[in-house]
Amino acid sequence: MNMEEKIMVCHISENQNGDPLLKRGVELSNMFDSPLYILYLSSQSKDLQEKEVKERLEWEESDQTNHMSSIYQTYKDQDTLPQIILEKARENQITQLVISECSKSRWELLKKGDFINRLVCKMGDIDLHIVPASK
Repeated sequence: MNMEEKIMVCHISENQNGDPLLKRGVELSNMFDSPLYILYLSSQSKDLQEKEVKERLEWEESDQTNHMSSIYQTYKDQDTLPQIILEKARENQITQLVISECSKSRWELLKKGDFINRLVCKMGDIDLHIVPASK
């Protein structure tokens, strides 16, 4: 296993793009022969929705075969997501970050700014992989 590279996939519970994200993360992990971390971000502090629980169980079953580790984190405000993602990435010495393209309206982007741009401004030497949002 290559300890120089560490891959993290960020799965935000409101985003329906989990499978392509995981697939990209597994591909990168296999290509670099490196560990894979799945960061689950949920706005729900107590119980997760049934679908999310099912996804977690399915992904965790594959943890044993793909050098995967799961990290669970709740958040209160989407504006804090870039900070939370970078904090978890730095804690785990991540070198490759896989996220999903944001599917916000033009108005939301003008009002709050682009999530990806806010993340990139603070990333430093972490490589970013953006998976297109599924439609």
